[in-house]
Amino acid sequence: MYDAFFLTASVMAMIVILLMVILTWIGYDARGRGMFGKRWAMTTLACNDLGVVDYLRKRKDHPIMDKGTNTHDILMAERYRSAVLIVAAIVTVIAVAELWYIFY
Repeated sequence: MYDAFFLTASVMAMIVILLMVILTWIGYDARGRGMFGKRWAMTTLACNDLGVVDYLRKRKDHPIMDKGTNTHDILMAERYRSAVLIVAAIVTVIAVAELWYIFY
């Protein structure tokens, strides 16, 4: 019983952390491209995967703004994109390890 609770709690915590990192990246990346960062972050929060797919589809139409105008947002978006990939890899490894523990 304890193992099932621990597994559920840890998976939920990983999902929340991954969602927070993705929302932060989308906010900074959208602002760096001259779009409304908070609006895209809230859309992604409300629609989950559909919000991410919609943002990635529409971001191609908005090139990155001049380096001089919004350098901070561009740099933060680059940092958070790396963080999204790292957190996604960690979440995947932990989820596979927990499933391995349960079934074997």
